[in-house]
Amino acid sequence: MSALRENPGLLSVLQADLASEEALREIISALRIHMRMESVFLAEVGEVHRVVYLAETSAAKSLAEGRADPRERTLSHAILSGTVAEAVGDIDANPQIRGIPLCREFGVRSFVGVPVRLASGEIFGVMGCFDSRPRSDLGQSSADLIRLTADLAGRHLTRLRQGNEAASRFRQRLDQTIATGAIRFARQPVVEIATGRVAGMEYLARFSLFKGIPVNMVFEQAHLLAADRDLEGEVLRRLSKTVARQTEECKAFVNVSPEAIANGKCAEIFGALLDGMVLEVLEERLEGLEDDIRVALAASELPFSLAVDDFGVGYSNLARVVSVAPEFVKVDRSLVTSIDEDPARRALMSAVVRFARETGVQVIAEGVERSGEAAALSRAGVRLAQGYFFARPTLCDD
Repeated sequence: MSALRENPGLLSVLQADLASEEALREIISALRIHMRMESVFLAEVGEVHRVVYLAETSAAKSLAEGRADPRERTLSHAILSGTVAEAVGDIDANPQIRGIPLCREFGVRSFVGVPVRLASGEIFGVMGCFDSRPRSDLGQSSADLIRLTADLAGRHLTRLRQGNEAASRFRQRLDQTIATGAIRFARQPVVEIATGRVAGMEYLARFSLFKGIPVNMVFEQAHLLAADRDLEGEVLRRLSKTVARQTEECKAFVNVSPEAIANGKCAEIFGALLDGMVLEVLEERLEGLEDDIRVALAASELPFSLAVDDFGVGYSNLARVVSVAPEFVKVDRSLVTSIDEDPARRALMSAVVRFARETGVQVIAEGVERSGEAAALSRAGVRLAQGYFFARPTLCDD
């Protein structure tokens, strides 16, 4: 550990807790600098091939990431089989090592390498470093230092593998959802606070294979897997059939991505149902699509409205909201909860109402759960609201 204390930069990397490839690269980079070796690598060793997982080098001939070589031709194989020492200062004194094909190819004169194990004990491969110069200072302490970094790399690799397995399971469920249409919808009314009259009905997707996971999180993960467009397309196609069966004489509020409006997907799927529909988009997702949405609104043969959802979450760009000319802004529950007991929230809501009136926008307060909140909102000038106080979401008939 004395070598680590002498190098706080390396120590800080070893203490990092980042289950990512970036963290592994930091480990590799810090190790090369500390060991003063030309090349450092992390290799995965299978039954047939050794594959370079990560590498960093200053040598003229680099060990390319992704390179696969027959296992028996590599130094990694010799390290794992125990036929060579973990640290060798000059391989010229050892004909067996000198005869390894890849040692000759890369001009290896000195090296240190140790096994890398996953949390299960399974051997992943080898972490090591090598140089074209002999190094008389390499010994057991060098191997011990590499072993520390290899243990850390093993923990990172374990978490990465677990994450990949979880992503694979998620993708399977996602593909099944899209293929089988394992999607249902619930409805929650938008009401007039003063009269209780239902002014609109919001339709909310429910994924049968993702119970307990919020819909927005399912879409976020689908986006990371480049499957969000396919998922949204299936949701909208099934929603169009659900909306068509409803008989309420009120506006249908539907959550969509700004891209689905801008690229015409909503118009294509909803067709005549788009007449009078309210398409809800998140304010934070509008950036860069404002012009496209304005064009889509102007070009549509059927009149539909826009609602900006979750207004008031984080930093709300008022200029962006104005630029798309929504008919509604839906104020997030974070500004609604306990508004009857909080002067600051009441002041903020009054400011939102003034802004809405001057720009011709209607305000809908979300997440109303108590009569006191409803009364405070009404006094602030809010006419429309949504929440458990008025009605909980109810499943639509299939």
